[in-house]
Amino acid sequence: MRVNIEGCTEIELLRKVALRLQMVAESQGDTIHALRKENERLMESLKSGGASDGYHTFNELYEHRHVLFAALVADIDDSWKSKKHHDGTMFDGGWFIAGIELHTGTITYHIPLRLWDLFLCKELEFAPEWDGHTSDDVIKRIEQALGGEDE
Repeated sequence: MRVNIEGCTEIELLRKVALRLQMVAESQGDTIHALRKENERLMESLKSGGASDGYHTFNELYEHRHVLFAALVADIDDSWKSKKHHDGTMFDGGWFIAGIELHTGTITYHIPLRLWDLFLCKELEFAPEWDGHTSDDVIKRIEQALGGEDE
């Protein structure tokens, strides 16, 4: 929308500009409000695990990882689970830690406590001390153990 300034006094011009600025601000306010609402919806979806790539939600993918790790733990003798870290602590919210000692290094995951009985391995009072491994290290250690990457 263009503001017609022909024949306007300075006061009229300022009023027209102010009115136009108000209209722009109101329309942007609606846009900003809508964007904030959408951002809140997306953040809530991420927090709840309901975000999706169009095929699976994060919750589904984590559940797959938990069950697949339980199957791997059941098949490897040097596996363990513990309700406490090596220092006696554990995250709030019902978690335990499960791990496998591979020749390439330890791999661990925090698992929801509701899946405790699914992990058929030795139970430790305290988990071994964390060696500082990252998520990337876990992937590399598994690949190396499978012979897919040099150690």
